[in-house]
Amino acid sequence: MEELQHTHQVKIFRQKKTEIAAMEDPFLLLSALKDSDVIDEQQCKDVLGLQRMERVRALYHLLEELEKERSEQIPLFWQILQKDHIQRSSTELQAVWRSLLESVPDVPEIHGEGSISLVLPVKCGDANGHLYSGKLSTGEPSILVKDKWLKPSQFEALGGKGQNKKWKQSIHLNGCPLQDFLEDVTTQQAGATKKRTFGFQDERGRAPKSKQSKVPEASKECPDLETYTIISDSEAEESKEKIEFEIHAPIKKTVPDNSAKKKHCKDSKAKDINSVLPVKCGSLTGNLSRKRFLNEFRGKSIRTSKRWCTPVEFLREAFSSKKDAEWNSCIYHEQNTLKDLIKEKVLEYHNEDCQCVDCVADALDMNDDECQPCGQGGNLICCDGCPRSFHKDCHVPPITGTPSGEWKCTLCRYSEIRTNEPLFQRSQFLNLEIKDHLLRCQFLLLKIYCEPKSAPFLDNPCNLQRYCEVIEKPMWLEKIKQNLLNKKYKVIEEFVTDMHLIFSNCAKYNQNKSNTCFRKFGEDLKELFDDELKMCFCNS
Repeated sequence: MEELQHTHQVKIFRQKKTEIAAMEDPFLLLSALKDSDVIDEQQCKDVLGLQRMERVRALYHLLEELEKERSEQIPLFWQILQKDHIQRSSTELQAVWRSLLESVPDVPEIHGEGSISLVLPVKCGDANGHLYSGKLSTGEPSILVKDKWLKPSQFEALGGKGQNKKWKQSIHLNGCPLQDFLEDVTTQQAGATKKRTFGFQDERGRAPKSKQSKVPEASKECPDLETYTIISDSEAEESKEKIEFEIHAPIKKTVPDNSAKKKHCKDSKAKDINSVLPVKCGSLTGNLSRKRFLNEFRGKSIRTSKRWCTPVEFLREAFSSKKDAEWNSCIYHEQNTLKDLIKEKVLEYHNEDCQCVDCVADALDMNDDECQPCGQGGNLICCDGCPRSFHKDCHVPPITGTPSGEWKCTLCRYSEIRTNEPLFQRSQFLNLEIKDHLLRCQFLLLKIYCEPKSAPFLDNPCNLQRYCEVIEKPMWLEKIKQNLLNKKYKVIEEFVTDMHLIFSNCAKYNQNKSNTCFRKFGEDLKELFDDELKMCFCNS
């Protein structure tokens, strides 16, 4: 952070304070700012005590005051924002942090020490494009096709292979599946002895730590490795207009840039609100993704507890008697119907004849765009049994290799067999050997991981102020996960005891604090864990 000039940090802060103010839940950010004396306790309470829109305005004014009257504290603000648990709390904050990094040339935090970015010619079916490795590692659209940026899944759809949902295998680089290069992301520069990483990161966004450098040998399957173009990340955006494309075959599914024909493409006047909107239709609830929304039949944009669905499918599940045409007047976000949101340009409506990239790739993105446990994008493994997606390391147990064929997460695997599993008295199951019931315990742990409130309990809490003076035996979710993987627990009671220790430590550490939110997080998670534990093991 020392490399970033103060004036530049203030400039990006000024540009992004509207997005920061519009975040869904600012509790963790405000609490961290309060603990670092950037704001006082009363300011924190005043903002958190307001309703949604009033809170957005109040937070904006608070940030504006920080910019104009105490700009010397803005570097401290950015130091707080870069912390993992703060970024995990909000996709908006992740985007703001990336904006700061990407706006400054040669910031080492983007890809890790010694990393570079590559432009790689890629092909999927009849579609050709160029992959920017630096963008791929951040989870943003990374493949440039003419003047369009596509996600790998969208490029897979453009090439006619979207039904595969295995873009790492469908997309090829010099005749080889992209998967081969993602698994070994190191190369050797011509005439140099030092080996450097491509610029890819692992599934948690970190640069690979111990991958052995290797250059694929030239062969019939992998010819002409010299077609790689090495660029810096700061040059990636500037060079997109300079790329010359090799069209090896006619593209059947074209994405023409017919701006005049795209009736929906108007100047965006969307309100600065969250990208995910809670919606309701009758008693059915869900979350609507603004970026996935296309129209009533296109774009599976509403996430229920079981699946992604279009607005019409959401309406049909809520009311079998309603007509499809009533979708925009029956689905509500707070007090507004979807019709109101479209009129106010909060949602962008795509006409039936729209040929934009999103409409061409419609109906193929059935899973979440972010990892369910950590809330971040990147290289994700999609569950075939539910809409959830996972980083390999975030799943319980971690995913090894790349699944071939159908793959289901631990939550789905256990849910399919739980009705046939034996149940016990509480006094009995606690003494059972955990090796015989490992899937149940993995299910319980992953269930807690997938709760947004679990973020403060993931990592070692000993860096908190006076924590080790108050808490005799610290415990956290990552440690329990490692204990399960390393077979440290012999009986189920040992696993349950450590889970309960997290919640009791939380209650003890926060018992005298005026802000009760963290204590409430622990109480809610304990209640959820105990309920799931009972359903998994108890017969009464």
